[in-house]
Amino acid sequence: MKTKKILSICFIVLLNNVLFSQDIIYMTDGNEIKAKVVEIDDSDIKYKNFNQQEGPLKNISRSLVFMIKYQDGSIEKFSVGTQIGNDPQKLRDSYSTKTEVIVYFVNLARGWKVDLFHQDQYIGEVKSKEYIRYQCTSGNNLFWASTENKEFLTAELEGGCSYIVYVRPVKFSGFWKVHVELFPLSSDNKDYYPKAIKLIKSKKPLYISKEEITKMNSKLRSFITINLEKYENEWKGKRNFKNISSNQCIPRNELD
Repeated sequence: MKTKKILSICFIVLLNNVLFSQDIIYMTDGNEIKAKVVEIDDSDIKYKNFNQQEGPLKNISRSLVFMIKYQDGSIEKFSVGTQIGNDPQKLRDSYSTKTEVIVYFVNLARGWKVDLFHQDQYIGEVKSKEYIRYQCTSGNNLFWASTENKEFLTAELEGGCSYIVYVRPVKFSGFWKVHVELFPLSSDNKDYYPKAIKLIKSKKPLYISKEEITKMNSKLRSFITINLEKYENEWKGKRNFKNISSNQCIPRNELD
């Protein structure tokens, strides 16, 4: 009996060592990889499968990873998207990657600016008669904007596609209060689609530095957490938010 008890204790200790000696990579699509992370650089995460540590070194794009939980319990989160800005090479690279998506957030109004977010990350402030060109991964995504109101946009994005979202002012409760609406555009919209295309082709996108993005994410962390919790627990079931569907994909040659 004593021997069995000792063996049981040894098994539990061994099991705990196994469970807590692995890194877990959480993907943006919800999948998990049990791994031993070897190296992280500006674009890729290099790892070995936890059960095949003598096997080959594998690479995965940082843009496909939401976070890593390391064996010591610490957590490292990764940005779920990035601005492409004015870098033509990054734009060309995104065209050749089947999992990447480009979303254009277009502000066609005058005297109007809005803070934009992608899930739990700050994207930037889109100003009057400007646009932000933003790259993220395909699949289910959540975008939102903050002004007098908080407006959310669910998205089912197809890899290799581009999408346009009109950051649209809507009058609400009197002349002085203006709410934001995130309005997906497709070619059958004859009012705003041509104006959005004209703006994209005539101007360079806004660029917000990585330093400013990091600063704002730190400053707004509590604000972001509170509003995402309200979305999940209150607004999601009560309000009729718009959705980008994969069939609203815009051919990229129309935006070159």
